[in-house]
Amino acid sequence: MLFDADEDLRREREQIEQARKLDGMLLCSPRLPDADVLELVGDTPYVVVNRQIDGAPCVLMDTEHGPAQAIEHLAALGHTHIAYAAGPRGSWADVRRADTVARACERHGIRLTGLSHHAASIQGGRAAAAPAAASGATAVIAYNDLVALGLEAGLLELGKRCPADISIVGIDDIDLAGAVTPALTTVRMPIERSGALAVDLLLQAMTGAAIDDVVTLGSQLIVRASTAAPAA
Repeated sequence: MLFDADEDLRREREQIEQARKLDGMLLCSPRLPDADVLELVGDTPYVVVNRQIDGAPCVLMDTEHGPAQAIEHLAALGHTHIAYAAGPRGSWADVRRADTVARACERHGIRLTGLSHHAASIQGGRAAAAPAAASGATAVIAYNDLVALGLEAGLLELGKRCPADISIVGIDDIDLAGAVTPALTTVRMPIERSGALAVDLLLQAMTGAAIDDVVTLGSQLIVRASTAAPAA
């Protein structure tokens, strides 16, 4: 059975309670507090994807290497002021991506402006466009590719072209990232591999076999056409 909580903690709680009756469950980016998740799953075999919970079997996608590469790339292009377009409040991945971006900017002497939290969607990116333009940043790294694409559309409506006026970097490398114009520079995350590995681990757990508590898969910067040197 497939459930989507759509960032609603009440729905997430209800859905985990329903899934507890099944033979096993995968929890993808749950938002509930750690203790609540552990209590709700009970004795049902489970694996958590894209979030680390102490004592739980987890499959993580690296939030360090790829995002840090993105900041190094922007620094090499000459950007000295970058904005981070945050994702949903309470997102485990968002907190860690934002922290990685902040530390990388500090290493390179780059000014960082944090934009407010928005939905992890094209609409969320559009909502971040005006604050991004007002910040004066010459580049924006977004929580994910959908936010980045929405941000580009919103900035264009405000008269800001990518990358001539502002560079944009996404995270995930969804199929659409390479199909738009300009093609999106992004941090490739092993989304399909993480899902497949989580299923394999869950099947092992359902047999009673011991599985690793945490498995982390790598990330990598993919440079395309949405980043360039800042305008003079």
